Amino acid sequence: SVSLGSLLAFFFQGLPGLSRCWDPKALLRMTPLSILFQLAVVLRFVSLKYIPPDMVSLLSQMQLVLLALTMRFVLGKKFAPSQWIALFLTSLAMLQYLTIRDGRHKGSVNTSLGQMSHNVAEGIWILFAMCIVETFSSVSAERYFKEGTKREAFYIQKVHVDFSGMLFAGLWCYVLEPFVLKDLDWSCKPHRCAQVIEQGLFSGWDHRTVAVLGIVVGKMWFSAMVAKVLDSVVKQLGSCFAMVLTYLEVVWIDPDVKIEFETFIALAVVVLAIASFAMSTRDSRKIERLTSVGRPAAADESWVGAYEPKARARTTSS
Repeated sequence: SVSLGSLLAFFFQGLPGLSRCWDPKALLRMTPLSILFQLAVVLRFVSLKYIPPDMVSLLSQMQLVLLALTMRFVLGKKFAPSQWIALFLTSLAMLQYLTIRDGRHKGSVNTSLGQMSHNVAEGIWILFAMCIVETFSSVSAERYFKEGTKREAFYIQKVHVDFSGMLFAGLWCYVLEPFVLKDLDWSCKPHRCAQVIEQGLFSGWDHRTVAVLGIVVGKMWFSAMVAKVLDSVVKQLGSCFAMVLTYLEVVWIDPDVKIEFETFIALAVVVLAIASFAMSTRDSRKIERLTSVGRPAAADESWVGAYEPKARARTTSS
């Protein structure tokens, strides 16, 4: 990611653009954010050791709930009752999906969360920590990408965001795992934690490793572009689409996993609840703009009609 951003800066802006990629002040300013992003990536990969990828994709939607709670109790932002209902349904449907999938994996039926296997419970806690880290870093990154548009090009901003994370990844591989985490059997097997030091960085690589690396880097760039150019509502709807694709991919690759009615319904409820929250968020923003500036000239007449009296009253009183 850092190399790609540097090459693009040199290609489009020459040496001046390349030198701005390595501005020490900008790199230092983005160090905390960059480390948090990389930590979230590490925690996501560690969680795959405990739970299947469709559960990881589903539980990643906890970010939406955590973000709403943070904005409500820390920033004082108010949400409509329909939005809280959508978040509540999202949480319940996620728990239902987890209990069904874990029960099917064990060949039984879970009737409560307490019957979940130990691996799944540990994976949930890891993903919960990942969601907390990624929620904070995503909000900060979106602000940086949008506010810094006039100062630097996107590829230069991407180098600033990713450089310190690359150093943290090196620290994790060469120091933390071989010497600190090796006996915990957490992120790696004890006999494999020092593999990078003993056999080199590229030991064990094959075409699948390269494919995963390319997908992860592409995901990082596309996520940053969404945060910079589009609205957070679009990102939420995109996450719904990603959940469905992940579930279908797991069913396609793993012959032991079948599409079951209960699992599919729980996943559909999650997708519909998140989509409902996204649409409600969009409508709330439209209503706020109407009540603050009056009726916009290019607005849809049928939609504005329901809110026009309130907007006119606000305009008259001001």
